[in-house]
Amino acid sequence: MQKAIQAWLDAQCSELQGVSDAVLMLVPRGGQVRLAAAATWPRGVKAAEELQTLAIEAFDSQVPAIKPLVQAGRRRRNVVTHPVQVGGRTVGSVAIAMRAQSMSMMQPVLTGVERGAVNFESYLRQWRAANTPPPCDAFFRTGAFTASTIAAGAVAAGKSGALLRTGSHAVPGADPKPVEARRTTEVGTPSHARILHLLATIEAHESFAAAAGAFATELAGMFHCERVAVGMSGGRHIRVEGLSSSAEFKSNLGLLRDIGAAMEEAVWQGATMVFPQPEGTQPRVDRAHSALAQRHGALVVYTVLLIQRGRSIGAVCLERAQSDPLPRTDLILLENIGALLGPLLHHKRSVSRPWPMKIVHALKEGVAPLTGPGHRLAKS
Repeated sequence: MQKAIQAWLDAQCSELQGVSDAVLMLVPRGGQVRLAAAATWPRGVKAAEELQTLAIEAFDSQVPAIKPLVQAGRRRRNVVTHPVQVGGRTVGSVAIAMRAQSMSMMQPVLTGVERGAVNFESYLRQWRAANTPPPCDAFFRTGAFTASTIAAGAVAAGKSGALLRTGSHAVPGADPKPVEARRTTEVGTPSHARILHLLATIEAHESFAAAAGAFATELAGMFHCERVAVGMSGGRHIRVEGLSSSAEFKSNLGLLRDIGAAMEEAVWQGATMVFPQPEGTQPRVDRAHSALAQRHGALVVYTVLLIQRGRSIGAVCLERAQSDPLPRTDLILLENIGALLGPLLHHKRSVSRPWPMKIVHALKEGVAPLTGPGHRLAKS
């Protein structure tokens, strides 16, 4: 986890122009001190005492701020400070010092730091998911999404019985009826078995549209939702690609537009969205989620990001008619599903594209590293 924390601070400082030094201070497990430096930038360089003091002040006030860094009685630099939270609880703060920045130029810097702080918890979870092999990791490494490998993985994970039948290749022990996938939504079903079940659901369909719709339908049953939508990034906006019970809603353009806006709201903030927002959590912009709930009758709306290589490639939006919220464990499971199965959905979508679209998409992905945030061409 220490590597993930350092990677988060590295990413924040790389995306901002003119950072001189930074420190991320967190509450240590031992409790011997209130806060301790968990990561510094540049790496391995001890943070100045004055910078650590400003970080502690941000932790105490729990309010982001722009403050001058005074050393040896002289004002040297401006510093952006911001508290960071995990699970709705403040666990530390970050202080980033900027070189040669006037106070009037610091507001965009504060906005950038605020987005990074909001994304702190999801960044750590995504990093851990990307660097810790899950039970189905072999499927992602080899690309062998076949009925036999899925069945073998399910047995290895302790799931007895077969999961699906794909085409004419029946898995031993499968239900004799021609079904897409057997449900694993019983209370107490292990998280890894649910993920494997969803993986099998996606792979049971040739086309991406059918796979996205089946994936959404399975999620709706698994988490007792009235409607689930799967959206993927496409150009400047997110497009809804799959809906549970899609035949009933595919012609409702207003619904699709509102769902897409809610997904974009979550992607923009880089975090899981819950509407209404639970008490005690960090406030987020939820105008699109509020509009979706009011116009289409949902009492609770969740939006979870689909992740590939640390960046958002889409989102899943879940609408519930019950006012009681999902348990915290279910929300964490949804986030893990987005991190683990997001790449599979992206791959299936890519191979389903016509050849001209594949070429255009490949060119866009090739150019993105040259013009993305933090690259010198993007800064010039």
